[in-house]
Amino acid sequence: MSGDRGAANRDRGEPSPPHLIVFSRAPVPGSTKTRLIPALGVENASRLHAACLTRVIGVAQEWRELRIARRRPPPTLHLFITPPGSQPAFRSAGVDWSAHWNLHNQRGNTLGERMAEAVHRIRGRAQTSVLLVGSDLPLLAPEHLDAALSALETSDAVFGPTLDGGYYLVGLRGEPRGLFDLSDWGTGSVLKRTLEAARTSGMATALVEALPDVDVPEDLARVLAHPRAAERRDPDPGGALRLIQDLAAALPG
Repeated sequence: MSGDRGAANRDRGEPSPPHLIVFSRAPVPGSTKTRLIPALGVENASRLHAACLTRVIGVAQEWRELRIARRRPPPTLHLFITPPGSQPAFRSAGVDWSAHWNLHNQRGNTLGERMAEAVHRIRGRAQTSVLLVGSDLPLLAPEHLDAALSALETSDAVFGPTLDGGYYLVGLRGEPRGLFDLSDWGTGSVLKRTLEAARTSGMATALVEALPDVDVPEDLARVLAHPRAAERRDPDPGGALRLIQDLAAALPG
């Protein structure tokens, strides 16, 4: 039935509702944001992860409401978690989500395998756009999601670069076609190599605004120095920026 409605919408020239995937590891102290632990400690690294994820969830829900208000097809929201069955750990960390969210377990051995499987699972045979974002994005805003979705009107893939050479967002109109087949996700050339793979596959690509994510202690200062940090006003969903300010102030030097 849903496939028939989608086909009818396309015949009338109406866009199909997009899907938004949020990827996150459970915010368990000691097993998340491990590169932040030496500087912040086990508990603070986990708190920061939970605060950033809460912000991303809030932004996604805000984007959904904005699209409804504009009479645009609202996105279907998906939260992909790992380890499988770890939703109690999210709740224990104070991370919550509304009934609009669909909860899934990530599948695959590597990050690339899990991302490709998630996109393939959500798309199925539906001809619709899929956006996937990470969970450590304290400066994400609905306009980034709008910009990415708009870019997919003329491109096969869109990316939101991070300041460390990776990307915080990927959007696709079709299947990944090998975009996520990287051997090493921990280097500063992830986006460059992914764009090269896209060109090899004949995919047209686009970029949206670059944002800092939060992986290492130096990222706290990058977040606070970004122009968008000054634009944010209370209440900040999840208090991510306030927590980053407090943690950055406590760092040596």
